[in-house]
Amino acid sequence: VERAVYDAANAEPSLRFPARIGLARISNGQLTGIPPEEAEKWVALIRDAGTAYGEFVPVSPLVASMASSAANRRDDTVIDRIRIGAARQHVDAVLVYEVVEARRDRGTVLSLADLTIIGSFLVPSRAIEGQATANAILIDVRNGHPYGTATSTAQQTGFVVNSGSGAKASDLADQAAVEAVGKLTADVGKMVAWLKSELDTRELVTLRDQQRRPAPGPVRRVSR
Repeated sequence: VERAVYDAANAEPSLRFPARIGLARISNGQLTGIPPEEAEKWVALIRDAGTAYGEFVPVSPLVASMASSAANRRDDTVIDRIRIGAARQHVDAVLVYEVVEARRDRGTVLSLADLTIIGSFLVPSRAIEGQATANAILIDVRNGHPYGTATSTAQQTGFVVNSGSGAKASDLADQAAVEAVGKLTADVGKMVAWLKSELDTRELVTLRDQQRRPAPGPVRRVSR
């Protein structure tokens, strides 16, 4: 434990902008590809950011799996595998995000129509709700140093006839997930902008301190 704490304390930020930043999505505890609807949200963020932050690279689940297997790290956590895969893709830091969906289906005052065959197909008798939460963390690939986090939530509601409530609730949850990721990208953009400002300031202060140090004098040799 002491060694683990010592290593964690020695993890210092090494990120410099512009950087090569990986983008990794977790679903059900596994690294997955990024759905097209969510990819559009990230592309919009990257387009708005321009080249100030550098290059964003999706972390390939296949590359991560192959790199982990080659390193004989089959029992590592998903974050460890993401870092190994990102390292194989020569990424400086990786933004890991996860979307969790929830569905709720409840009867309304019109649910008495469920008792009839025709009514169950004609009357919007069930209130349904889809919720999603999206979380993200930006970590250093080499030492695991966390640079920042972001989170967002979204909710979609509607009414549907009893016979289609399950599928509709799933659709609403999917829509909420895309909306949550859209909000998350905005929060990530703010977080990265703040991080770049902090790192630039720290680097400037370090440079000034180095310039203020007196130049070393001549080496004095003593003969015996």
